[in-house]
Amino acid sequence: MMELMNDFADKYKSALVPDDGSNPEAEVFAMSPAYGDYVLMGVIVKELYRNVLLAMGCVFVAALFLIANLTASAIVVGCVFMSIIDVGGFMYLW
Repeated sequence: MMELMNDFADKYKSALVPDDGSNPEAEVFAMSPAYGDYVLMGVIVKELYRNVLLAMGCVFVAALFLIANLTASAIVVGCVFMSIIDVGGFMYLW
């Protein structure tokens, strides 16, 4: 959805021709009550993926350091990942 909104704003800005020719570089931006939510969601999704991947990496390194077994560390990371998916699914249904 965010890509569509940005694409529309870009196309509108490129097609914008002022009537009097006084401001050819007019500032154009999309605004609606839902626009802030979409912009915020675009930022949150990127940060969510980055933070979850960093957390999984930290869990893997800590488990590898404490358990000293690659297979067991991968199983621990898998269990933590499945727990995060479970909590996310429950939050969606809530």
